[in-house]
Amino acid sequence: MLLLSNVFCLFWDNGDCNHSFTSPDGAHTIVVHERSVLLAGSVSVYERVHPLVVHLRASETTDDGYKPIEAGDYAVTWHADSVTVSFGDGAGGQKRCTLSFAPEA
Repeated sequence: MLLLSNVFCLFWDNGDCNHSFTSPDGAHTIVVHERSVLLAGSVSVYERVHPLVVHLRASETTDDGYKPIEAGDYAVTWHADSVTVSFGDGAGGQKRCTLSFAPEA
């Protein structure tokens, strides 16, 4: 599914792409949204809380409209109660978004 999403991004690029990642145990799914407009780019990480509902959990900017997920410049690391998405920023650096799934007290 991710491969089809990436192919769609390459041929029908309007500047926005979505990529889904599911935890190894199937308990959590995140959606990474990439946006590119001229020289500005952003990566937003959403938590899927229902098949039709996602909540924004983190967002970072990228340089020169860079889309790191589409470029393969990323890593998704699942932990017991969190996930970390690390990605290139388009300027030679790295950025990271960590989402916690721990229940709130």
